[in-house]
Amino acid sequence: MAEYSQRDIMALDRQGNYYSRHLSAMTGEQLHDKSDIAAELAWRDAKIDQLRAHLADIANPITKLQREASESDCKLDGHQARILANDAHWLQDLARLALIDTSK
Repeated sequence: MAEYSQRDIMALDRQGNYYSRHLSAMTGEQLHDKSDIAAELAWRDAKIDQLRAHLADIANPITKLQREASESDCKLDGHQARILANDAHWLQDLARLALIDTSK
């Protein structure tokens, strides 16, 4: 599959003014050179990858704990990771409860 395909720019604008907004910004910032545009796209791809990794950490705290332990040369087995993850979930639940308005 090609990296760049023909896009429905009208549909993109209907969804959130994506195309026109970027076209206007690129023109205003004088991003006319392919290299300048590629640099901007690369920066955004890196940011998207960071956000995806953060989302994965939120979705699976055990994997995050194991990765952080290995990065700091610590040993963290699956049992320890599950205990810590359960504690983290308990704290998240507690924080959510604190935000619930019980006056209604």
